[in-house]
Amino acid sequence: MFQTLEIDKVPNDQVVNLLTNNRIGTPGKSMVYEHRNVLKKIQELTQPYFVNLTIRNNLFGTVCFSKRHFIVQGKSKPAFYIRYFSFIENFRSNSNVGINKKRKNSLIKKDIFRLLEGEGFEEDTPIIFYAYVDSENIRSSRLIHEFGFSTTGTLSSIIFSRIFPKADKNVLKAEKGDFPDILKALKDYYNDFQFVTFDDLFKNNDYYLIKVNDQIVAGAQANHEEWYIVDIPGFKGWILKNLIPGIPFINRLFKPEFKFISFNAIYCKDGYERELQNLFSCLLSKFKVHTALMSMDQNSKLYNQIKKLNLGLTHTIQGETQSSIVIKSTDKSYNQKHLPFYISAFDIM
Repeated sequence: MFQTLEIDKVPNDQVVNLLTNNRIGTPGKSMVYEHRNVLKKIQELTQPYFVNLTIRNNLFGTVCFSKRHFIVQGKSKPAFYIRYFSFIENFRSNSNVGINKKRKNSLIKKDIFRLLEGEGFEEDTPIIFYAYVDSENIRSSRLIHEFGFSTTGTLSSIIFSRIFPKADKNVLKAEKGDFPDILKALKDYYNDFQFVTFDDLFKNNDYYLIKVNDQIVAGAQANHEEWYIVDIPGFKGWILKNLIPGIPFINRLFKPEFKFISFNAIYCKDGYERELQNLFSCLLSKFKVHTALMSMDQNSKLYNQIKKLNLGLTHTIQGETQSSIVIKSTDKSYNQKHLPFYISAFDIM
């Protein structure tokens, strides 16, 4: 089918090894880190397609396309989220990888263009591809736009931290009987968002909520995460790496072996932002960590609600990090680009 690409639904050992050692971020521009528990993350992917660049049985790169049907204003659309985009350093820097570089690049580009027209994905309807790209990574941004992606929004990743997180007796762990009410509340809340997917909802049974008068007013799914922080640039990074570790209690907020939780499928009834803040603090206490991360479209009501919270010291020091939301569509009828995006923590973390 393709001259340079192979598609597998199950990652081979070379793919797992490549992703385990993959470093994410732009040196000197943004935080650089490695994912821990990569195999577990891969196993949790929704309908993955691993597109591998293999030359003489050696893997030089892989891109994972995760299939899902997202919801926009009650209608379902097929889409592929680009979860991983990793190439070995030797391939990026060395022109001698087995075939002529100019010819190699030409063949690879032709195959990628065919891939992004839908070939190889067993779909008989138009599909949409989307990804989140580090705004500071000029090479990735240039490459993604070269293949016909367009920037349609900006997502912000926001840190929530507490040196002394507090338990809250009002925070309840969702039970199966709560699931229909939670799903209805989320569908109503995210009705005016695009790319809404609840495929990962209730995974590991870690959805928590607060009720007032038997009505859900705040909720979030908590996911255990672990990164290894290689570098954080700039003066803020210097503070986190050199100053914070030497201050008692405050040093709970940051270590290179960075264990934290991410928040997914966040729900907040208007006017109950304080309850959401209490929920977040309680979840830090429950998971015995001091930091949480969440990502959302800057043009969403969720972003405006989160910005009303006391986000903690780490946010004061580090601020927000931003990424571009990019899409490429073979569905010419899709015209909802003005709507804010739903961002899944399972995708971004």
